[in-house]
Amino acid sequence: MNILALDIGGTSSRFGHCVTKDAGGYEIVNMMMLETQRQDVQSFQDLLSCFESEKPSPFLDVDDYDLIAIAIAGPVIEQRAYPPNIKWNIDLRDYNFCKVSMINDFVAQAHALYMDKPSSLTNLRVPKSNNISADNKLSAVLGPGTGFGNCTVLDNGTIQKFIPSEFGQTNFPFLVTEFDLADDMRQAINVSYLTYDHILSGTGLSFIHAYFSQEQLEPAAIFEQECEQTLHQFAVFLGRACRNLCLANCINDRLIISGGIIAKHGTKIVSDAFFREFDDCPSHSELLGQIQIQINHNEYCGLEGILHYITTKNAQ
Repeated sequence: MNILALDIGGTSSRFGHCVTKDAGGYEIVNMMMLETQRQDVQSFQDLLSCFESEKPSPFLDVDDYDLIAIAIAGPVIEQRAYPPNIKWNIDLRDYNFCKVSMINDFVAQAHALYMDKPSSLTNLRVPKSNNISADNKLSAVLGPGTGFGNCTVLDNGTIQKFIPSEFGQTNFPFLVTEFDLADDMRQAINVSYLTYDHILSGTGLSFIHAYFSQEQLEPAAIFEQECEQTLHQFAVFLGRACRNLCLANCINDRLIISGGIIAKHGTKIVSDAFFREFDDCPSHSELLGQIQIQINHNEYCGLEGILHYITTKNAQ
């Protein structure tokens, strides 16, 4: 069986040519990437057309695949997807694919963690003890990219349930000392309130840097130049987001920080400033300290995850 796996993010779309393995499951034979927001992509159909014209061997024409498997940012409701940071939606009823599956992109990233060979993970905190029973584990997979994605995983040791969320679209909590930064950014982008998506994203990182330095830089340049004040503030904001989400969902097992920015620059962000902010909870600091914290370096894990989703779905 030939499968075309797609991981569609707000900045980049990753494609994988996948085949069935003799021993079961699927294997990614080749991968490619396209810019999601390029000028000649104004719809999902345009993205597929660009893939058709630029694909290398052994990729097939879209119509020749036995299955299309899609991971995409934003809510997925039945056969429709509504990505918050892309100009177009997807309605699979408009296409005549032979067979198709579509899930949220962070659900796909979470699925990648349960493969036989999970995505590349680095432990940043391993708790000395965790007394959570094997049938009551809650983990969170989250991270900044074009926006702020997340998924909660309930694991009873045998079965995992993957619960998507649009937490990134909720309003971000600023401290009084951060109100000037927040107000400048809110006025600049002309919104009534700022969300986690606005702050914990490449756009948010660039704005934070402009606020502190009066200099416009792309995220890649900020990391290359190691802009200390900017990266410190971004780490604080990420630590606050992770703490809030872990408390809101009673996370008791693992926190996996993922996404496009983390895959490339994780150790520059998940720093001492991150941990100070994450642990700053007088009532539940001990509970937060029992959560294992990891970062995911594999920016192609969404493709692996959508294949794991298909495998588990077919096994049911």
